[in-house]
Amino acid sequence: MMNPMTPTKQFSKFLARNGLKHRKFHSLRHTSATLLLYAGVNIKQVQGRLGHGDIETTNKYLHLIEEADVEAVNKLDIMLLPKPTALSAADEQEKSRAFHKNKPLGISTKWEYRAA
Repeated sequence: MMNPMTPTKQFSKFLARNGLKHRKFHSLRHTSATLLLYAGVNIKQVQGRLGHGDIETTNKYLHLIEEADVEAVNKLDIMLLPKPTALSAADEQEKSRAFHKNKPLGISTKWEYRAA
């Protein structure tokens, strides 16, 4: 019978031999689940592969993917959207009034879109 620690020890040795950062052997399960769900594999199939009795356990991986997606969009916003300039309070009010007065129908601002 194989010692239950053997796969963990072999994995640690593999990482060290290849100059890779130490990771727990169990993290391979998490990586596998996340990559499968990201690739569009049905959540029930992933649940079966992982042996989860409750779909909610597998569903946690989907939430991680969604959170990462939101973070990626926010970073793109920072990189691609123009940086605001510092305006006085009076200038800010005037800009806001002019915007709302001339705003075309059916056009949403970034903030209105996010709130929807």
